[in-house]
Amino acid sequence: MRVFNSYNIFLAIIEIPYTVAEQTIVTNRLVHLKFNFLENQIEIIPFEEFEDKYREARNVSPDDVPYLALALKLNCAIWSNQIKATRCC
Repeated sequence: MRVFNSYNIFLAIIEIPYTVAEQTIVTNRLVHLKFNFLENQIEIIPFEEFEDKYREARNVSPDDVPYLALALKLNCAIWSNQIKATRCC
């Protein structure tokens, strides 16, 4: 399981700019510049790198397991409206 896999991100980067440009008055070039910027900001982290935190995250918040597992692995602070999830980190 992955939050996003590289194939889905690739499809989004290829397909979304054309859809945005078709439905707005911005130029294709501007849309591609913005998406190129976003593409350079995304880091794909394989599930294998945080799967050891998956069970712990599932016990805390079953709806947000991949995000919480990654936050636990990276020792990141997270924001949540769910009291139980907030207390774990």
